Amino acid sequence: MKKVFFALLLAVQTASAELYDYPYVAFQTTDGIVKTISVSSLSLTVSDGVLIATSDDGAESFTLSDLSKMYFTTGAAVTKVQNAESTDTSGVEVTSLAGVFCGTFPSVEAARQSLPAGMYIVKNSKETFKIAVK
Repeated sequence: MKKVFFALLLAVQTASAELYDYPYVAFQTTDGIVKTISVSSLSLTVSDGVLIATSDDGAESFTLSDLSKMYFTTGAAVTKVQNAESTDTSGVEVTSLAGVFCGTFPSVEAARQSLPAGMYIVKNSKETFKIAVK
């Protein structure tokens, strides 16, 4: 846990000169959820194994053991990994995060069973979201 904290601290110190190029910092948890927060007035605090990131956007807290990655980014989009199955029955199109089309499947569950482990972008007639296949 101390290694994660020091790695985060080092990343913030190293990137502090470049903050104006990257207006957001993203936090990715081990379950694939990514949350972004503005670097404007950014403050990082660690207490009892919890990282608290506070900025003009508000505050987000993360258990250090659940935090897998922290990086600076130009985009503010909040993404989530979809664990529930889609209610759309018209089928889904799956693309890898690298942009490679993986196929069309009758459901999210069918895609999960057919695809190798990794992260994918899934599109149906109603929404686009990410899934994690383990």
